[in-house]
Amino acid sequence: MVDFYADWCVACQHMDYTTLVDDKVMELSLQFQNVKLDPSKDEAAEKLKNDVWQVGGMPAYIFITASQIETTPIGLLLPDAILQGKQSASKFSETQEKVINEQVSSIA
Repeated sequence: MVDFYADWCVACQHMDYTTLVDDKVMELSLQFQNVKLDPSKDEAAEKLKNDVWQVGGMPAYIFITASQIETTPIGLLLPDAILQGKQSASKFSETQEKVINEQVSSIA
């Protein structure tokens, strides 16, 4: 999972202290490679956010399973694999499960 955030982003801080520390979200996160990128401080991260994945504001989360990193060209993701803005833990974990299940079914 790529987590686009910024230190000054209030919604990002809200997600860090609420949704992302939810037990179910944390458990499901173990099935992803997790990376936090700050596009406001890193030009390459800004290019990924804006040009490759065409994500607007922050926070934004791109879900990629470990096996997808090797098999999926960047930019070709499930339509529901991108979340933007504040999300509830249930919505966040629902998206995680959907990506994991899609990946499992594509391998089978």
